[in-house]
Amino acid sequence: MARVKRAVHAKKKHKKVLDRAKGYKGARSRRFKTANEQVMHARTPTATAAPARASSGGCGSSASTPRPASTGCRTPSSWPA
Repeated sequence: MARVKRAVHAKKKHKKVLDRAKGYKGARSRRFKTANEQVMHARTPTATAAPARASSGGCGSSASTPRPASTGCRTPSSWPA
């Protein structure tokens, strides 16, 4: 069986990671191992997503039950004429 040489793919992978790590300080942008850790951490959904907020049922909420107009929510339809 022929020998598998992986240098081309490894170099491509390293280059891709180091390109994504541009702008990081020190070894995080120069060394593959630390740059890869930083890039993986930065690409996790929890690192990039905004924190989920619980629905309070206040103004503009899409609750299944209608709320009375006396909840303190001032919408154009509840403004005095």
